[in-house]
Amino acid sequence: MDIYLATIRITILILAITAVDALANSMVDKRRRLMTAVTCITIAFSAVGEAIGVATNGADDILIATHRMSKLAEFCFAPAIGVAAGLAYGDPVKPKLAAGLVVAHGIFQIIAMEYGLVFIINENNIYDRQGFYWVYVMTFAATLLYGFGAVFRRARKYQVGGHGPVLIMIFIFLITGISIQFIFSGIRIDYLCIALANLFLAIEAFRSELMVDAQTRLLNRRCYEARLEKLKDKAAIIYFDLDDFKAVNDIYGHSQGDECLKKTADILRKVYSGYGSCYRLGGDEFCVLLDRGIENAETRGLEFKKELELVRAQDERMPDISWGYALYDAEKEHMQKVIEDADSMLYFNKSCKSIMSGKEDQDD
Repeated sequence: MDIYLATIRITILILAITAVDALANSMVDKRRRLMTAVTCITIAFSAVGEAIGVATNGADDILIATHRMSKLAEFCFAPAIGVAAGLAYGDPVKPKLAAGLVVAHGIFQIIAMEYGLVFIINENNIYDRQGFYWVYVMTFAATLLYGFGAVFRRARKYQVGGHGPVLIMIFIFLITGISIQFIFSGIRIDYLCIALANLFLAIEAFRSELMVDAQTRLLNRRCYEARLEKLKDKAAIIYFDLDDFKAVNDIYGHSQGDECLKKTADILRKVYSGYGSCYRLGGDEFCVLLDRGIENAETRGLEFKKELELVRAQDERMPDISWGYALYDAEKEHMQKVIEDADSMLYFNKSCKSIMSGKEDQDD
């Protein structure tokens, strides 16, 4: 019992450290900081509910009501952990539906307690599982999978793929810790493992913020330069530049300019994320490092142009975008030469557009 209480105290301290660190982290947006704190609080309520249940199990019958309420609190809060973590560290799908499932499960637990469907506290103040305990287990497991699914989805969406193996290991760590308690009921380490997994997820999520451009959510210039250094095989380097972007800011305002940058990022992500990495280099400059399907660089470019025209048809304030590329082969080409070739093609295409536009103006 003393070891278990020490474990609970350590669990609460880990959660407190995670919450305080998140709230103080100005690199992360406010919503994620708050959801991290909410996740920590949810785990803490669940852990305390379990601890009170353990402390009151078999105690004086005057504590039966306390015992019942502590177990109810644990069973209601625990399934909310996965959903809260998904909101804090991931990119969740239909979060309102997931939150609704948690609320519905809580209502079910309140009703079930009155009829002893999930658990009972008998006249001797002894806790025992009942036939519908599986509803709690399945809901808890489903919400944990939902949370991790959201985390993996965010890593894939923002192309921070290097975090994948770490996320898998965190998931294995969590499942191992929970499984140990299910198999050996006397070893109560589930919430300690959940608190540690939550800390690991927070570290990974906040670390990924350093890799992503805050405005467009593409990988930033630091990642671009690091990736260039690691290119040891064939690749295509594609540069993009918004035409007359200064005019967009001057005529429509910087908020519209920001919107154009975000739309550009969305198009790049849609067209190229399955074939390489997308970066914002700064200002209105973007880059794609294509390391899969390199031979289809032209085809991808036509797809990009098609998607861009669809966006421009809906918003006339969206400027055209020039692009240029060059193929890199580590055995034949020097990286700097390839970069210069891609840059030259970009500005050649941009110049051609300017000349054509001038001709059209003269014709008019």
